[in-house]
Amino acid sequence: PSDVAATGGVRIEAYEMFLLDDRSHWRHAGTLQSGADYSASCKDGPATPDTECVRNVGRLRFDQAAGGAMPVVTIDFSGSIRSDDGAIRALGKDDAKTYRYDDATASYGELSTQ
Repeated sequence: PSDVAATGGVRIEAYEMFLLDDRSHWRHAGTLQSGADYSASCKDGPATPDTECVRNVGRLRFDQAAGGAMPVVTIDFSGSIRSDDGAIRALGKDDAKTYRYDDATASYGELSTQ
């Protein structure tokens, strides 16, 4: 896992995907966001002390793809998130993000939501 400090007291967490090619070289195959921690921008935090805390984490799940291709990667989230309207809600099964390897771009990309 990797993490990046973003503006406003937010830390974004992600998994970096790498593949070993046929010449035994590692290739970057995508960055999959797997959570966020807003603790520096909430109550008792330095940025905005009147805001409720929000934190979420994602857990990777690998599923076999059809035809022996690269596995499908799903990130199941838990915790809470702040909606665009500012409301805080719990994350659940419908918030999972699924990624499939694309041979054309040689990277993982998010599947469109149903």
